[in-house]
Amino acid sequence: MSFKFEPSDSSDASDQFAGTVKENCCKEIAAIPAKEIYAVRELYESLIGKKTKKYTLGNGKVLLSISSADVELEIRHAATAAGKATAVAEALSAETDLLPHVYEGGLKVWECSVDLTEYISTLGTKFEGQRVLELGCGSGLPGLYALTEDAQTVHFQDYNEEVIQRLTIPNVLLNADERKLGSCRFFSGDWESLRNLLLPSVVEASDARSSKISCSQDLLFWSRRGDKRI
Repeated sequence: MSFKFEPSDSSDASDQFAGTVKENCCKEIAAIPAKEIYAVRELYESLIGKKTKKYTLGNGKVLLSISSADVELEIRHAATAAGKATAVAEALSAETDLLPHVYEGGLKVWECSVDLTEYISTLGTKFEGQRVLELGCGSGLPGLYALTEDAQTVHFQDYNEEVIQRLTIPNVLLNADERKLGSCRFFSGDWESLRNLLLPSVVEASDARSSKISCSQDLLFWSRRGDKRI
């Protein structure tokens, strides 16, 4: 049977979602292994024609983000064309921002992400020469701020590969030149296996005496999440 997005009764969808959340939280589901996602030049083309939202911070800096609605529509069309739904497409069809252990809300620009970016901008932190890790990045606003403030490297992580490919990397391309893109690394998957990918870069950078900053927001929304520390 091919996959197709169709409207459903809101009460039925709500009941189905509640059952899915309860089921996923109560049973052990294998985590998605961490992997590195590489930015390719063709991603520049993905920016053409997309709407953007402007975030103006208190210090006057402006950050841009691809419209989440445009990205969601793109994912819906891709799933329909392929006849198969990805985890993100399934969440969109269920009209939910969260399917525990499956999709973790990366396409939504959460208010706390904007608040954290605004807060960081007021601290006067010197990012030059710093190594930054943003966990659960989604749109990547805090990491983007650090990047535009000349951080040495910024590592962006989100649970879903599709979020990194369709939102995070395009946002970096919107806000930074190609030179700064080379200062970024992108990861999807579980935190526990992520540390195995990060360890070599941490060891390599240790001789440079560079500092390390990590940031995240609104991530402890289910009880087991706190056990998966980097």
